[in-house]
Amino acid sequence: MQMNPVAHFEMPTKNTKRVADFYSKAFGWQMKITSPEMGNYVLATTTAIDENGRPKEPGAINGGFFPKDTSKPAQYPSVVIGVGDIKRL
Repeated sequence: MQMNPVAHFEMPTKNTKRVADFYSKAFGWQMKITSPEMGNYVLATTTAIDENGRPKEPGAINGGFFPKDTSKPAQYPSVVIGVGDIKRL
């Protein structure tokens, strides 16, 4: 049986600059802090991507970090799993 792959991750952060610097230096990820209009979301490119924005290497994932907002207490890390057919699960 083939396992379904992790396709994307998102995690909250208290400090977008700090998280971008850490993952860039520690793992060599390309980190891009978006504008306030885009919610200051931090795009984390962990691997090379194709023209459709998908990782070129099977099993590799990309993700991002969103600014933690104390007015929204239910903010947790999320992991997206890719499935071929949700109805067959």
